[in-house]
Amino acid sequence: MAKNFSELEAKMSPESIERSNQYAHELKIQMLNMALESQSDMQVSTLQRLIEALGGNLELIAHLPEGDVRITQFDRRTA
Repeated sequence: MAKNFSELEAKMSPESIERSNQYAHELKIQMLNMALESQSDMQVSTLQRLIEALGGNLELIAHLPEGDVRITQFDRRTA
């Protein structure tokens, strides 16, 4: 019978859990890099959905000589 992940995780050592979490993080970064490398041009909404699918959120900041400007037009948190 298939086991629930939380049941399996409960039997893991803290070190194993940390290694597993680190590996999952590295896989997410690799997936994001592969998706970005396959695109020569991408809409902000597409990038935002991709990042959200990986459990993150997109924040756009323009670095100008006069200072940084956070671009909120695409921010779903303020929508």
